[in-house]
Amino acid sequence: MFAQIIVGKTRDGAAMQATAERWDAELRPGAKGILGVTSGVADDGTAFTIVRFDSEADAKANSARPEQGRFWQEMSAHYEGEPTFYNCPEVDVFGKGGSDDAGFVQAMIYKPKDVGAIRAAAATFEKFMAERPDIIGGTTAYATDGTVIDTTYFTSEEAARAGEKQELPAELQTMMQGFGENAGEIRFIDIRDPNFS
Repeated sequence: MFAQIIVGKTRDGAAMQATAERWDAELRPGAKGILGVTSGVADDGTAFTIVRFDSEADAKANSARPEQGRFWQEMSAHYEGEPTFYNCPEVDVFGKGGSDDAGFVQAMIYKPKDVGAIRAAAATFEKFMAERPDIIGGTTAYATDGTVIDTTYFTSEEAARAGEKQELPAELQTMMQGFGENAGEIRFIDIRDPNFS
């Protein structure tokens, strides 16, 4: 799997969504290898989009389409300044992965000291997922610049907040402490009204 993630501030979330819906109807049928798209705008106006492809070759082929270029010109007008693109040739999936059934999506963006330790922590966390039925699944995408983007799909925000308050098993507490030290500063993006295509 290959993921392309776009993060930036938007002037008009509703207009951005309308443009995205037009892409879904008109351009997606000709886009090879797309597994799914999740997008949305946080309360502070941060727009987040993750596009999952079968392969990097499929992502490049999609970007090279003239109609995709014209679409991006229209979409980019909805951003304040230039958005940040993360190209992620490595993507780990946990649980059921990206799910259109999610009522709430949270992205975490950080640049860890040790990517290998992040993968080990994810494996530990997945062992305890049965204790967090609010988590449907998600992806951990590794960008070419060393940034890691976790995208987690929850049944609802209410369930997610309740799950966060649960007391963690000792092994998971230790893992989370190590994760925090490794990840450093984490940027959270909460998408309360996610869109899927």
